[in-house]
Amino acid sequence: MSKVKVHNMNALAIYVTDLDKSKAFYIDQLGFEEGEEMQPGILLRSGDVTLYIEAARTKRKSESREVSEFSHALPPTASGNLMKH
Repeated sequence: MSKVKVHNMNALAIYVTDLDKSKAFYIDQLGFEEGEEMQPGILLRSGDVTLYIEAARTKRKSESREVSEFSHALPPTASGNLMKH
């Protein structure tokens, strides 16, 4: 089976230690615009990119990796090939 190439990623969830500081960083330093509040976090937008930031509920071990949300786009030919499997 051939590998599918992801061409676009437009939504990401990030868990942060300080929601207010992180919100200020993404807005003031990276130019994101404030979107809707989605308790316990907030949506930020920049062009086609949507970022959801939320204060982490518990401190994680440094070796821990977790993906909460993953959004991607596939070209029409790739999605057709996936449907065959």
